Amino acid sequence: MYLRLFGSPELHTPSGVLPLPLERMSWLLALLAAKNDWLHREELSTLLWSDEDATGLQHRLRQLLYRLKKSGFADGIESQAGRLRWSGSSDLVEYKMALQRGEAEKALQLSQGLLLDGIQLQDSEFAAWLTLERESIANQRQELTLRLASQISPAEGLGWLEQLGTLDEMSVVLALRLAATSGQVARAEALVFRYERDLLELGESLPPELRQSLEKLRQDPVQVQTQAAPTNHIAPLPVALNPLLGREQELQTLRSMLEQQPLVSLVGIGGIGKTSLALEVVRGLDTQVVFVSLVGLQANAASFAPSISAALGLSFMSANSVDDDLYAALERRSAPLILVLDNVEHCLETARAFAQRFQMPHLTLLFTSRIRLGLRHEHVLELDGLSLPASEADLEQSGAGLAFLAAAKRQIAWRPNQAERQAILRLCHVLTGAPLALELAAAWLRAMSIFEIEQEISQSLDFLEGSLNDLPPRQEGLRATFAYSWRLLSLSEQRSLRRLSIFRGGFSQEAAIAITGIHHRDILGLSDKSLLRRSHGRLSLHELIREYASEKLRELETDWAEVAHAHAEYYLGFVDKHKSQLRSLEQVRVLPMLEQELGNIRAAMTWALAGHDQLLTMKFATGLTNFWIAKGLLREGASWLEASLQNHQIPSSELVVDAWIGLAQLQQMFGDLHVSVQNIGQAIVIATELGDTDLIAQARSVWARSLNRLGHFQEMHQVCLETMLLPMNQLTRAVAISWLATAKLMLGIDLPEAATYFEEALVVMRKTGSISGIALILSGLGLVALQRGDVAAARACLEEALEMTQKIGNRFAQTLHLINLGRIETQTGQLEVAQHYFLRSLQLCQDLAAYRDMAYSQIQLAHIATQFRQPQEAQLRYQQALKTARELLDQRLQLEVIAGLAILVQHTDPLLAVEYLGLALQHPQSNREIKALLEKTRITLERQLEPSSFAISAKRGLERGLEITVTMLLKQESMVARS
Repeated sequence: MYLRLFGSPELHTPSGVLPLPLERMSWLLALLAAKNDWLHREELSTLLWSDEDATGLQHRLRQLLYRLKKSGFADGIESQAGRLRWSGSSDLVEYKMALQRGEAEKALQLSQGLLLDGIQLQDSEFAAWLTLERESIANQRQELTLRLASQISPAEGLGWLEQLGTLDEMSVVLALRLAATSGQVARAEALVFRYERDLLELGESLPPELRQSLEKLRQDPVQVQTQAAPTNHIAPLPVALNPLLGREQELQTLRSMLEQQPLVSLVGIGGIGKTSLALEVVRGLDTQVVFVSLVGLQANAASFAPSISAALGLSFMSANSVDDDLYAALERRSAPLILVLDNVEHCLETARAFAQRFQMPHLTLLFTSRIRLGLRHEHVLELDGLSLPASEADLEQSGAGLAFLAAAKRQIAWRPNQAERQAILRLCHVLTGAPLALELAAAWLRAMSIFEIEQEISQSLDFLEGSLNDLPPRQEGLRATFAYSWRLLSLSEQRSLRRLSIFRGGFSQEAAIAITGIHHRDILGLSDKSLLRRSHGRLSLHELIREYASEKLRELETDWAEVAHAHAEYYLGFVDKHKSQLRSLEQVRVLPMLEQELGNIRAAMTWALAGHDQLLTMKFATGLTNFWIAKGLLREGASWLEASLQNHQIPSSELVVDAWIGLAQLQQMFGDLHVSVQNIGQAIVIATELGDTDLIAQARSVWARSLNRLGHFQEMHQVCLETMLLPMNQLTRAVAISWLATAKLMLGIDLPEAATYFEEALVVMRKTGSISGIALILSGLGLVALQRGDVAAARACLEEALEMTQKIGNRFAQTLHLINLGRIETQTGQLEVAQHYFLRSLQLCQDLAAYRDMAYSQIQLAHIATQFRQPQEAQLRYQQALKTARELLDQRLQLEVIAGLAILVQHTDPLLAVEYLGLALQHPQSNREIKALLEKTRITLERQLEPSSFAISAKRGLERGLEITVTMLLKQESMVARS
């Protein structure tokens, strides 16, 4: 069963297509399809009818369901415990899924036509819901069209722009640029004329700069193309909700400052337009730009560097702090970069420390803040209100007048007379040109005259005068705007706005209704009054409005506690719903959804910790373990888990064991291996107290992984053998047996048995759909095949593993598979192919700050350079690898560098080569790989040298020891000089 809801609604059945009647039967099906989950009958009844008591509504719903069944439209409806859901599919759900996955073209194709076209809206909650859905989809289509049109061929892009129902300035500018690259000037001209016609109907004229661009396009398309070329951003900048007016001078000044100064702060009160100005100025630059919103980080300044890293597409798995890794990653860049860090007043000390440390020739920092950083090298632009009109005739020549008139025309078709223009003049001065205050004031024109608005704001100023004497005039005017807006809201709207202030960084309509109990009518009402914003299908509050409403919410302690608890429970349910999908191919879809809600999730966890509810924090943190790993937020995840485990009053449970295991996994990934082993010990103790052998086996498998990374293969093998004696479920056994197989592989024993174990585990993993698990086992099978000499099978396994991890974006696993593919090609003599794999691995490791694997890749590249007779490159790579290995205290990596140097100098200084060889072969940490690497060199040198000379040199190297040898090598300019 398939519902087509865009355009005239239809039900597609195996027997044909049935047009849906344009009344409540279609309403009900649309609500169920849009929810794509169970809906309670009471909620459905309230949405469909809002004029009867509960009993009457339930009776009407039963009648409606009976009519649906008789008409043949109910086959796709399921019923369970007072709930209903649509079990079939629909174009609305497919559209929303495409939107989540970023599939712009598919989403646009699915959403052609008005949602439920032809339905006559009546005064009901459903009418409010449908209006919101239609407006949200229209906004989404506008944004999707602009994004798609800028990514595909110019001719196709123009085609999508021509399908827009309403044009705006951004779409017309894009059309001019596309026409410049495709030569289709007439099509762009038609869009400009269409936009001009729409403006004339609103009493406005085409902006002069657009007319000039069109004339230049006719004369010289290349010139327009150059002017309109898009800036190369790592991630798209936020879309401007409204055009920036009256800031020409500030734009020019700020642009000049960014060209000359490495640290610029844009400072001003909230609502003065700092973010809008910052975004507008960087849109006109050719330099790469990254925008980072830091709203809401006051309670978690530890998220400062991770937020910047995420915006840059970087994630780290080293033992260092995120600040250190981010610094190293930015230092490696050569291309100029502008970082726009928005709203840093919430974490001012952290921002100061960041600005002081991150001073690089190619990096420009632009901060927006209500407070300056106070640094010597900081260059500050203080943003004041928009320019004020001198008289009512001067409105259009002032920034404040232009901003108010533009905001007013977005509300109503209005040509103010002289008296009204004088009222606007007075209002601009009262509000001191603050853009947000002007926008909020204009939003009331739908319900009030300009004179009434002026009077209300004056009363609010009088009201605030006694309690806000310490506020500057501009802040006072803005607070007055909030106060008058607040007083004019209905009690229901006031309650809704208060409760909506619990959200951070945006939220879905579904979340708003579930957490706050807001009515669809209030969403519409608050949106109409510019108090609630909608963009990209999500709702949000301007941060200053949110803070004002939050003050109102906290005044009512019971209400605050109730909504904060509901907010935390909702997002915990959201995490629980998606956590299992983080192990499968669904990870590609789920990661952006969780990342989008990260502000709300962090706020919920912070609230739980502040209330000393470590148990709730623990539920969040354990559910997000695979999210922290996938996004590289390893230290943040570990900090949440550690905080939740500090309360020793929490009784032993499976959840507590999961928290210890999750903490150990994260510590493994950023290299704190010994602490990881200790924490696994805690997990095993608690699991043993519980008598849960499955949990014990899970913890011991994580223990085995830590031992593997430490190179303690014998101990790992023993741990795995003992683990296999425990009763456990099928999936836990698959994980455990794969680590036993890995131990045998690393020790080079029982390879046929290891292969059998890997195959057994693979069958289970394929059933569960755990992509990372499947890829890891395929990697093991590939290495077994390689040791058996079956190169084709080894290559096939590892290429499949690499492809799978690329699909889910697991860059940590990709480094492992690239390294193993490089090892295969090295052994088969395909050195150029091997070099390609190791270079790819090295780049990934640098981005991730995965220093252990980075050093290993450098060593392999040095080995290859030696075989290519490139001693200088080999020395450079060995030097870099040895320095990293020394910092990691990794003796095995240090020994592998020593072994490589023995091979490098065997022809130029054979006695020195023997010293290196003697140390590398006889050291307790030497492994099979090192010994195999040196076997051919050892035989050559034994034949070449006198036995006594060989023995003396080997003994000298062993007696000097690893630590002294490494220290001497790092001090030398040339690593191949005589030690």
